[in-house]
Amino acid sequence: MAVNFASAITITRFNAGVYTAGIWVPAATPSVSVTVNGNIQPIQAGIRQSSGVQSLINMSGHQSIDGLIISRTNEAILTVSKSGAKKADRMTDQSLLYEAVGVSYRGTITALEHYLALWRLVDTNAETGAL
Repeated sequence: MAVNFASAITITRFNAGVYTAGIWVPAATPSVSVTVNGNIQPIQAGIRQSSGVQSLINMSGHQSIDGLIISRTNEAILTVSKSGAKKADRMTDQSLLYEAVGVSYRGTITALEHYLALWRLVDTNAETGAL
């Protein structure tokens, strides 16, 4: 049994591309939309974080909590996979684009099992070259 999250979160999940003769070939279907149930929470400065959230922040190497949010979902969130040539899951919250940077399975208490994910704000100007 898992937590019954009521809010639907739409995630963009990217399919893996391949290198062919040293040239990157994107997947035929580059991305799909996936809907998972969960909730999204801001990370607030000055408030002590749970050990799970603090662990994800530390593992991701972030020195600051600016631009970070967390989600708790029933389904796994995917981070970047260099060996699998996959980009990390992305989602939009309050008109801002976020990318998954860390995920932890929280299943020590069966009735409360879920996935805790750390998301980083994506600088879309840096990606597109716009100013």
